[in-house]
Amino acid sequence: MTTQSAIFLPEQRNPFFTGRETVLQHLHAVLCQQRVVALSGPAGMGKTALALEYAWRFAQEYRWILWLDAASSETLLADIIELAPRLSLAIPANEQNLAYALPALQEWLASQQQYLLLLANVAGATPAAISASGHGHVLLLTRAPVADPSLAQLKLSTLDEQDGALLLLRQTGQITPDGSLEQAAEEVRAGAAALAHELAGLPIALHLAAAYIKATGGSIQEYLTMYRDYAARLVQLKVSKDRCTDAIA
Repeated sequence: MTTQSAIFLPEQRNPFFTGRETVLQHLHAVLCQQRVVALSGPAGMGKTALALEYAWRFAQEYRWILWLDAASSETLLADIIELAPRLSLAIPANEQNLAYALPALQEWLASQQQYLLLLANVAGATPAAISASGHGHVLLLTRAPVADPSLAQLKLSTLDEQDGALLLLRQTGQITPDGSLEQAAEEVRAGAAALAHELAGLPIALHLAAAYIKATGGSIQEYLTMYRDYAARLVQLKVSKDRCTDAIA
C-alpha cells in the first residue's frame, strides 16, 4: 500500500457526494479480485461521480490514478497526449496518433503494478485493448453493459429516497456537507424525501434541482410544488393533444 499517489483526475473530490456506500465497497472488493470492472448505467445515473469518489476514497492504495475519456478516438488521443510527459511515454512529436500513443500507454501500464485507470464513455474495442495491459485496476464507465461475459459487470441504479433527500439537503445548504437527515427540521426532511421520490432518485435530476433551489434562494417545498404543477400541465397538454388528434381522425 502506498501513502502518496500521482492523481490525474478531471475534478476535485465532491464534498457533497452522498450514498452509494454499499456500491463503493462492493466495487473495491470486485476490483481487488478481478482487476477490471465495467460500471454501467444510463446517462445521469451518476457513474462519473461514483468513479471519482472511488478514486479519491481509495487513493492511498494506488501509486497512479489516471482518467481517460474514451468517447471518441480524438478525446482518447488528447488525454493520452496530455498524460504523456507526466508518464514519460515515448510518443514522437511527429507521430501523435493512436497508432503510436496507444501502444506507448499499454507499454507503460504493463510495467506498473499499483495503478487505477478510469476509462469514461466506453463504447468500443479500444478501451478493452488498454485494460488488457498491466496489473493494476481498470474501471470502465459505459451506458450499456460491455458485451464480454468474462468481464465483471456492475450496474448502477438510482438513489433510494433517503439518500436522495440527503443529497438535496446537503447541496442546498440545509445541512452540512457531511450532515445527517436529523439535522433538518421534520417538514424539510419530508419535503426533500417527497422531491427525491418525484424525481425517481435520478442523481442528475437531484443535482439540477438542488442547484436551482440554491441559486434562486427558494425552498425545497417551493420547488416541489412548481415541479408538480409543471408535470400536471404537461399531462393536460397531452390530453388536449390526444383529443384534437382523435377529432381530426
